[in-house]
Amino acid sequence: MAEQRITILDIAKKAGVNGSTVSLALRNDRRIRPTTRQRILEIAGQMNYVPNRMARSLGGGKTRMIGVLLTDLDNSFFAPALEEMQATGHAGGYDLMVDFSLGDAHREIRAVRQFCESRVDGVIWAPAWGNDERRAGIAAILNRASIPFVLLAMEDPAHVFGHQVGARFDALTVVADYLLEKGHRRIGVACSTTAPGMRGHIHRRRQALLREYLAKVGHPLRDADVYDTRRNLYGGVALAAEISRLPAQDRPTAIIATDDMIAQALVAGFDVVGMAVPQEISVIGCDGSPRNDEALVPLTTLSLEIGPVANRAIKLLLDLTRGSLPRQPLRSIEISPRLIERASVKDLRHSVSDHAGPSPGAGLC
Repeated sequence: MAEQRITILDIAKKAGVNGSTVSLALRNDRRIRPTTRQRILEIAGQMNYVPNRMARSLGGGKTRMIGVLLTDLDNSFFAPALEEMQATGHAGGYDLMVDFSLGDAHREIRAVRQFCESRVDGVIWAPAWGNDERRAGIAAILNRASIPFVLLAMEDPAHVFGHQVGARFDALTVVADYLLEKGHRRIGVACSTTAPGMRGHIHRRRQALLREYLAKVGHPLRDADVYDTRRNLYGGVALAAEISRLPAQDRPTAIIATDDMIAQALVAGFDVVGMAVPQEISVIGCDGSPRNDEALVPLTTLSLEIGPVANRAIKLLLDLTRGSLPRQPLRSIEISPRLIERASVKDLRHSVSDHAGPSPGAGLC
């Protein structure tokens, strides 16, 4: 037989006060004398009282719960984000309700509706799809429920559906500039453009950006140097095998992977086939996932600073939920990316190479 749930009325009866006094005491309201509040808190602890957040919200109060909707945890990219949001939320008296869309549009909508039904005070949302109409529809659900939200918008600030925090979309040009400055002239791209959901959308946009930018600076990306895989978690291993079978003169001197999972898999794949990184080929990633420094060859990458992004996002959301910031106008906060140099890129400027050429005109952003 299930135990009966302890309510504030049970505490009030034992403490010899009314229910409203208990409710105020549990919220540390200053109208309650410290000695009374302390006695009520002690009784609540003895009775193992657990607050009913839903009942509090129905009474017009706050649930002090933040909904967090991420795409997945296939890689560790979002791990620093969760740590930042949990630490900052707890410090402000808020807990997190976390869900994952897994690239499924129906799951994404269901999670948002669950947040609304649970009466969360705010939502942090990493969209699962690049489709503007779909994202606008989800934003409308939250707006109708009067729930403030902040997007972890890591890609494109042009289409604003709500407050957002992220790195600018063209940040990946920093990686191209870095390789050009190191003397690389034939640069390849490893990507996963057919991956489902937002992941594929991001890879397609990043590949297109690199193609456009390399052409602009005078080192066009060759079609033969684009390596695409559907499986960005392990697909890089197969790509490494494919690249290793090419004669040295027919392959790039450096590969830009459009996320760190592909980059790490490339490094592992090259190791398996006996191709040395960076001596025979350089590899550079994008995202700044944790443990890149623990790869077989520590990975150079462009960090999109997801930890600082999440920190700014939840601070902005808490200001919105508390009313210390107005909900309009919508805010877009840009966090500068950071290039992290490790051992996976070779400097060709002092090497004799058929790929060497004049120094590029563009430098690091």
